[in-house]
Amino acid sequence: MELVYKRGWFSAPTAGNLIIAWIVGIGGGDILIWAGMNVFPDHMRPFKLSAMLGMLLIGVAVWRRWYPGGIAVFSPNKWWLGPIILMAFVLHPVLGRGIPFIEPVWSHSALIAFFWCIVLIGLTEELWWRGIWFEIWKGRPVMCILVGSMVFTAYHYPFQGFEPLIVIFFFGLVFAAARYKGASIGVLALAHGAIDWVQGMNIIRWQWQTSPLSQNITVPVVSLTLTAIIFRQEIWQTSRRCCLRS
Repeated sequence: MELVYKRGWFSAPTAGNLIIAWIVGIGGGDILIWAGMNVFPDHMRPFKLSAMLGMLLIGVAVWRRWYPGGIAVFSPNKWWLGPIILMAFVLHPVLGRGIPFIEPVWSHSALIAFFWCIVLIGLTEELWWRGIWFEIWKGRPVMCILVGSMVFTAYHYPFQGFEPLIVIFFFGLVFAAARYKGASIGVLALAHGAIDWVQGMNIIRWQWQTSPLSQNITVPVVSLTLTAIIFRQEIWQTSRRCCLRS
């Protein structure tokens, strides 16, 4: 007797199921953070902690259910992109004539902040935005990279306001490009979290303070340069074809 396995609802990683998981995971976390900011501002930290933990756990559950061992989250593939992106985003104010010096930060709060940035921000955001988002729009580079970066930017607007949106967009663009070219979520999470930690803890200070305007110039320059490096083979092939046609 041949057994026939019936595929039930929410049992396969279809685009529809991934979108539902996306709405539950990201939307639920956003509601908690919004409640902490607007309803209980004096207790913001527990709301944010609960939201980030919830998003991380739902993301891991989705990944384990639909991709058990199928996609290596912590693969060393394209690992070199992580240090390059980290150094570029940490040192980009040099383009704005900033002179860096390191401010040592080794305290209990700094270690907690490191865990927060790497796991609760870096891994959570990369798992959703460069992991599950890419699976929803698999094979569509415009949706994965360009539209994904736009939605990633819009997601940060309610919490960070309008001013840093240019920086956030180009930040997301580089990470999306690296993911599209094969960088693992783990590599990107480490780079993402380390950037947030270094900047948030003011580990690197600047003798000449760079203005928000210069940051809105230097970050796009750095991001587009990194994206060109990541897609250097495609750019070379495209330019070669154009030259041959002409």
